[in-house]
Amino acid sequence: MPAMSRLRPRIIGRAVQRERDQVSKANNETRGWKVVAGSGFGIAFGSAVFVTSSFGLLGAAASSQLGWAQADVAKAASLFLTLQMLTFPVVGWVLDKFGSRRVATASIALFSSGLAILSQSFGALWHFYFAFLFIGLVSGGTNVIAYVRAITHWFERRRGLALGCAAAFQSVGLLLVPALFATLLDAIGLGAAVLALAALEALFVLPIVALLVRDGPDQRADGTSGALGEATIAEDATKPAGAAAWRTPTFWKIACTLFVMGASFYGVIANVGFILEKSAGLTLRQIAQVQMIFGAGVLIGRAFFGYMLDKASAATVGISSIILAVMFFVGYGVGGSSLLISCAAFLGGMSIGGESDLGPYLAGRYFGVQNVSKVFGWFLSSFFLGGAVGTFSFAMMQSAYGIATPLFGLAALQIVPIFLLLRLASYPRSPVRS
Repeated sequence: MPAMSRLRPRIIGRAVQRERDQVSKANNETRGWKVVAGSGFGIAFGSAVFVTSSFGLLGAAASSQLGWAQADVAKAASLFLTLQMLTFPVVGWVLDKFGSRRVATASIALFSSGLAILSQSFGALWHFYFAFLFIGLVSGGTNVIAYVRAITHWFERRRGLALGCAAAFQSVGLLLVPALFATLLDAIGLGAAVLALAALEALFVLPIVALLVRDGPDQRADGTSGALGEATIAEDATKPAGAAAWRTPTFWKIACTLFVMGASFYGVIANVGFILEKSAGLTLRQIAQVQMIFGAGVLIGRAFFGYMLDKASAATVGISSIILAVMFFVGYGVGGSSLLISCAAFLGGMSIGGESDLGPYLAGRYFGVQNVSKVFGWFLSSFFLGGAVGTFSFAMMQSAYGIATPLFGLAALQIVPIFLLLRLASYPRSPVRS
């Protein structure tokens, strides 16, 4: 009996501890998905979404009201993209040093300042260019790269799903931001509309990101061990980091894969109006409807392929998304009926959703949690560099050979990323599956 009396408090103590652990796990689950929601909100109103979705409206308004040539206005977008591509590796290094929350909030504040400068820049073209140079220089941390580190710290087993859900908010922004900006343009004019977006960033986006985004828990949101505990640090120590990552075949296989994906995606998207007008005879209104279908595909593709990254190998997921991209290119190349074009657009959106999930996921799996932002910054630069090359190359090809030939050529080119993905080694340590 005395022995039983001594044992009973231990049993009760263990039961209480298990109950506390379950409560802690449930709390971390809620907090982790709050981080995903905050990250997604920041991504939806990031600088890349603003330029991708609203620069056409901004440029058209500036050209119409100020008499600026369209080609001159377009140079501002090129300046922005170039600065973003060059600064992503630096942003990644800063993120790994200071964390997602501090870098994202600082970058949002600077992006808001850049928009305020832009609102006053319509007196001269060089003012306009300076504003976009400034925005491109300081706003890299408003985009997906800023939140990868925080989400990676919060999730292990469901990391792909969490990254996919956060990135899917970009599609929401692509639908909301241009609609909001167009409404503001009609209501209050060009300069005031841009200033209103600056206020939105400072008064709405910044507080939400600051409130919801946290860099890491004691226990991950899916119940695995602490974000940067001894096990994680020991595991990261076995993975190449910094300059050592450059010397690995895996780094270059992934970088080249993303380069081809970026070239293929931007080659089509940057010329999509011309493609659909010539290959399918669509009007501008019909092209806008097709782009909405494409956006819906991106939204679904990011969440679906993000989930699949937690269940299957990266090669399987990547190749699946590439197959959808091939169907997308061929569908646009064949042209013809609106139904075929719509189906191709949806598949294309799903494909880029899957391809966009690969970079941050593979950066963490192959090069470690502590280096994920730095490595992903280089991967993102590779993707953007491919986009710059692909846009120019596709335009040159279509001028020489028409619409169908470069589209079928892009479909054939996808054998390169498929081959590279098949040559990837296993993860340095197999992730926990759920």
